[in-house]
Amino acid sequence: MNLKAVILIAGLGRFAIDETIIRQYRQLLESPDLPPTAQLQVQTLLSDGISFFNKMTNGSIQPLDRYMSMYSKYWIDWINITKNGFKSAARTNVSAFVLRGTADTNVTAEDFEALKLATQSVPGSSALAPPNLDHMLAEPGTTTVSPTVLDHLSAWLKNLP
Repeated sequence: MNLKAVILIAGLGRFAIDETIIRQYRQLLESPDLPPTAQLQVQTLLSDGISFFNKMTNGSIQPLDRYMSMYSKYWIDWINITKNGFKSAARTNVSAFVLRGTADTNVTAEDFEALKLATQSVPGSSALAPPNLDHMLAEPGTTTVSPTVLDHLSAWLKNLP
């Protein structure tokens, strides 16, 4: 197979998934719109997550330990993949299109900038951070990808070296 390009959509480039999940739960707890029952659920997920990921860090995690119904091996693999997002992207030797909506609360601007930096040396690479689009690259209140994204992506594909 002759790979000509890659598209990195709303990807983790700087922060691993464990850091991302903990950050997201902390942000959610700050929301004044979160009902008290949901607040308790999120606080439990946050506390359990901190405890679980600390066990991973200090080496006391066991194979049957679980967080969010997933065993530790799953989390170990996912953390290893996401903590090396920047390094993996930097090894790309084909054009890359890095994409993240500015209203994305799952992937940070720092993740986006790390992936953009990692891929910019390859000819034909590009990055796009359209304003006010969420993690699904949709306008607020909608569920379809913004036409702006599709237009930029289409133009990039047509102009690949």
